[in-house]
Amino acid sequence: MTESECVIATALVKGILAGDAAAELQMIERYKRGLRYVLRRKCHDLDLTADISQETWRIVIERIRNNELREPAKLSAFILQTAKNQLLMHFRKNDIKRQQTGMGEALESEYSGPSTQSPEDALERHNLGLLVQTVIKELNTPRDRELLHRYYIHEQDKSLICNELNVNAKNFDNVLYRCKQRFKTLWLAVMEDN
Repeated sequence: MTESECVIATALVKGILAGDAAAELQMIERYKRGLRYVLRRKCHDLDLTADISQETWRIVIERIRNNELREPAKLSAFILQTAKNQLLMHFRKNDIKRQQTGMGEALESEYSGPSTQSPEDALERHNLGLLVQTVIKELNTPRDRELLHRYYIHEQDKSLICNELNVNAKNFDNVLYRCKQRFKTLWLAVMEDN
């Protein structure tokens, strides 16, 4: 962090402590792009990103007003950590609701992963799964989308897929390979854009 960034962050915190509403708006304006970027990398749901962002700003402003920020020069790190905590709490709360309503082990493992997995790893795994499904939906050929979704997402048996999609069982591996190659090309293009 540069010295000028430390000075700006400290000045914003002092302004907020003094009750300056303009300082609050300046803080939000200054850090909102970075916050949005971090949240979108961790969560691909735009509505959830907006909700977590809103809650983050509420908490940050409240904590600063209550003089609970120990190191004003590290305002940026405080904002990002608050956002990450809010996102983790959201996913934990949803996992607890899912467990209480008995949605089953399949959904539970999809979102929370093995019990030894940290919440951050579970969140990354969940978001990666969402991104994979999004990329599959963007494939041009409906049969590619259907085959990859059935085989990798739903883990259906080869024979069932062959029967329902009219794929010759002897050629299944070749068809699957070509689908994976087209997926890989699209995946790499999406990763370059991020």
